[in-house]
Amino acid sequence: MAIRWSITVKHEGLGKYRVISGTDKSLVEAKARAQELEWERKFQKILADSRQKRNVKGAVHEAKERARRELEEKLQDAEEKTGEAQQNIQAVSVASNSIFAKCRALSPPAA
Repeated sequence: MAIRWSITVKHEGLGKYRVISGTDKSLVEAKARAQELEWERKFQKILADSRQKRNVKGAVHEAKERARRELEEKLQDAEEKTGEAQQNIQAVSVASNSIFAKCRALSPPAA
């Protein structure tokens, strides 16, 4: 009767478990190692995808934050320019009222 070899292979990150068995020890060990490598490649891909997603989310968040800051700066600039324009309008209005008043004072009364 041939000796039966078995190896239990686990991957904690993936939560996988497998028993590999056979009559050829080196073949069982090779299959176990191949299984470990396959699971580790899958796990590393999952980790890389997860990191990439976080990086994309971070980049999107940064872009939104930058756009929000730029919008706030533009709004503040617009408010300042509006205030300046209102002051200029007021100054022109006061000046024109003064000029009209002087013109009326200089004009002879209509007959």
